[in-house]
Amino acid sequence: MHGFRDCPPGDVRGVNATLSALSGVIERAEQNGIEELILDPAIGKWIPEREFEDDWELCRHFSAFLELERPPCLQPSHENHSSVT
Repeated sequence: MHGFRDCPPGDVRGVNATLSALSGVIERAEQNGIEELILDPAIGKWIPEREFEDDWELCRHFSAFLELERPPCLQPSHENHSSVT
């Protein structure tokens, strides 16, 4: 089984798991000489296990992503939320 740092952010659930996955993104970027990047916590239903509540949890704790010292991007997928009634 892969650790969270081996998964794209959209493949994990929860704030802590997303922070860990984004930390892995930062590490890989730095290893490849990329210093400037914007982090996307991947709000949206990227895997079948993700639910709307997972997205709302990320939104409620969006300030937690500031501790990664990179600008976060908040861009929910409209396809995922437009069908909610």
